Amino acid sequence: MKSTSKLIIFNLIFMAFTLSAYGQSSVDILSDCDYRGVAQATGTNQIQKALSMSIECEKSLLRQQSKPFAEPMLRVQYLATAQLLIAQGEFDTARERISKAESLAGNFLISSVEIEDTTRGYLLERSGLVDEAILFYLSIKQSYARARLAIIYLDRNQTTAATDAAGAALKDDPTNSTALIVLAALIEKTNPSQALVQYKNAIASASRGNPSVTPLRYLELSRARAGVARLEPKP
Repeated sequence: MKSTSKLIIFNLIFMAFTLSAYGQSSVDILSDCDYRGVAQATGTNQIQKALSMSIECEKSLLRQQSKPFAEPMLRVQYLATAQLLIAQGEFDTARERISKAESLAGNFLISSVEIEDTTRGYLLERSGLVDEAILFYLSIKQSYARARLAIIYLDRNQTTAATDAAGAALKDDPTNSTALIVLAALIEKTNPSQALVQYKNAIASASRGNPSVTPLRYLELSRARAGVARLEPKP
């Protein structure tokens, strides 16, 4: 995971340098894309608001499609919108966004593996093909896939499997908020004070640093906020 993070940082630096060489900064391309706003709306279960903002970002990138890196960024944005559509149960519209993304060229400087994997897996989850989603996530040796497995197992009341999957996710990525939420939920009844700490850690972890373009990273935060509301001592 550390090596992956270093590679992403290198890619972003190289991308900014390349865009500068073309006379176009990455800030200019992303100026109309409020990724932090999308993340905050998703994390507070305001999915329609997040969806509207994601679509606005698509429109901005479409207007700039002739500029360097705009097309692969649009490819990623279509997948981000697809995840929000899936969250709302709009599966056919989500599939249309996925098809649009697949029609665009990617770029090795713009990492899209996580959002591609999680969009495919999340569509399986939400469209009733949960067993297929499990098999798909099991085939991916990445923390984000383990975190989704942990959520599935939690919702199925498979405590041991959920604990193992969340632990595996946190081993590679100690800041994975979804995995932290799963562990908090698992101990909420037996150790509410520690669960409260874990829920708060999950919320804080998701808020640190630059926001991700992948909405699924923030989708489970509503569980953490609900947990805090349940467990926070009342005045």
